[in-house]
Amino acid sequence: MSTVTPFAVLAMIGAVSGSVTAWLLLRRDRPAEVLTPSAPPEPVPDEVEAQLLADDYSTRLAALDSFAEYADGHPDRRQQCVDEILEEFEYEWPDQPAWQAELWRRLLPHLRTGSPRFWPGMDLDFDDLVLYAVDLRGCEVRKASFAGTYFAGPVDFTGATAAAFDFTGAQVRTDADVVRTWPPGWAPGEPEPPPWVELRET
Repeated sequence: MSTVTPFAVLAMIGAVSGSVTAWLLLRRDRPAEVLTPSAPPEPVPDEVEAQLLADDYSTRLAALDSFAEYADGHPDRRQQCVDEILEEFEYEWPDQPAWQAELWRRLLPHLRTGSPRFWPGMDLDFDDLVLYAVDLRGCEVRKASFAGTYFAGPVDFTGATAAAFDFTGAQVRTDADVVRTWPPGWAPGEPEPPPWVELRET
């Protein structure tokens, strides 16, 4: 009959105890993998999504208003709401300047720091659009891109701040008697015979 010395017994107990302790430490270091699954974002109400595709002027504006109210209480949806408003700048209505004016009225409260509905950290993408009036006075955004944009009317960037402005390839009408104020570091190039002149970094 074999015998086990007290030293061997103690060694076995120590080994088992060490293995259990190591396993518990590993479990303790990984609770997030099991206990905190990421929750999916709440969907935009179906009726709002349907209205955003409507062919009626007032229906689309009402849908944007509803979406903005929804996004006020759901920060994860705010950039999506801003993107929806920017997409509407591409939609062509018979009176495009008036349509854009309605869109600006819905967008600017979320970009101006003094507004109770200000949404920090928004990105703006106006690339390749024709803009008839731009009034971004006192607005604060993360990034603002106007690459390839045509500025056909007044422009005011007084006090506007962004981590980055991009006006690459943007054009400005030279035959329009309107006031334009650009962000620091940007200005129109030399006037040319065509009515459009490129905006350049200074």
